[in-house]
Order: sequence, then structure tokens, then C-alpha cells
Amino acid sequence: MFARRIVAVVLSAAAVGAALLTSAPASADISAQDQQFLDVVKQLDVPVNSDADAITIGHDICNAVDAGKIQPASTVRGVMSRLQAQGLQKGQAANLVWGAVAAYCPQYRALVGR
Repeated sequence: MFARRIVAVVLSAAAVGAALLTSAPASADISAQDQQFLDVVKQLDVPVNSDADAITIGHDICNAVDAGKIQPASTVRGVMSRLQAQGLQKGQAANLVWGAVAAYCPQYRALVGR
């Protein structure tokens, strides 16, 4: 449940009207990037329903950053504040965003501060 709320929050943070959620991969189909992000999620102790939900959240964070790259600072602040509103601490939210960017959209590292 928490994971679905995070997905919805991340999508609304970037004001993406019709976001496409990635289909959830089976455990055997987890890529190196997925595993990298899952390691971050587990290290931060972010509550998610499944690995597939966590992977979807990571992709949705990158979709939000991509959609808001014209105003990256406000986009990242919006994503982080909504993640915090869902119960994550500020450090968890920041590291979750950085982890998603590092794993799935490294071209935006400069936009999120790492």
C-alpha cells in the first residue's frame, strides 16, 4: 500500500498527467540497475510491498525528474517533500531519489545534486 502511495506521489510531483507505469519484472528478470536500486531501497529500509513495486518507484522518480528537468530544483524538492509526507525521513527521501537517478537515469545526476 505504501509503495502505491509513493508511486502516486512521485507522479503527481512532476505533474505528469498520464504517466505510464512500467510493468513489473519477474524476480529472474531483475537487471543490474534494478538490483542497484533495490539495494538502496533495502539499505534505507523503505517499506515496499515487493521488489517490483520498488522498481516501479525508481522508474517513476526518473520519469518525474525527466518531466521536470526544466525546473529541476523545484521538481526534486516536490518529489522529496511528497515522499516525506508519506512517512520517509528527509535523508531517506533524498537518498531514494539519488539512488533512482544513479540506477535508472544517471544523465540527471547533476540535476539532483550528486
